[in-house]
Amino acid sequence: ELLVATTRDSPGGIRLLTLGPLTNVAMALDVDAELAGRLESIWIMGGAVQVAGNVAGSPGADTDNTAAEWNIYADPAAAQRVLESSIPIHLISLDGTNQVPVTRAFADRVRSASGTGPGLGVLQELFAENSYMVSGSSYLWDPLAAIFATGYEIGAFTETRVEVDTGEGPTSGATRQVDGDPNVSYLSQAESAAAEAILLQVLAGQ
Repeated sequence: ELLVATTRDSPGGIRLLTLGPLTNVAMALDVDAELAGRLESIWIMGGAVQVAGNVAGSPGADTDNTAAEWNIYADPAAAQRVLESSIPIHLISLDGTNQVPVTRAFADRVRSASGTGPGLGVLQELFAENSYMVSGSSYLWDPLAAIFATGYEIGAFTETRVEVDTGEGPTSGATRQVDGDPNVSYLSQAESAAAEAILLQVLAGQ
């Protein structure tokens, strides 16, 4: 309801950033047939096009699914519904986010940084209390999606056609390349140092 109402009240196209399953976006598209025309683009943190997924071994995942990325896996049908819309879609997929891990060096820079932004303090606390975040298994998934949605050009996208495996088998939620006209562009290359610098600057309130 909020998505539909907000876009109706907007004087221009909305650039939508999603950081989780696409359930609410799919529902909004079904409720309001004109919503797609009011969205300039959707920037989706999700998908794994040319790389393995990250569902297997994730907390709460009772499956050995190595094909799907978690946000798409959580509601494959909703993801496919969004891909079938006419909205320009940019996947901030694991293809690109895998290139921007949370390194110990970056965590050290965060800990020693100063600034007025409250986000910096939050991230400093997260790193201090959660050592696993800098163990090499975490990546700047959501921050990277926000950086690109904001308009920073620190990487490259590849256009292709993607369909979501909406079945209930071991590859449920996989984002597969198929023949046909492109319906998405996915992040195929990301500049790690640039992403870290932007995130640190924004969080520090500079």
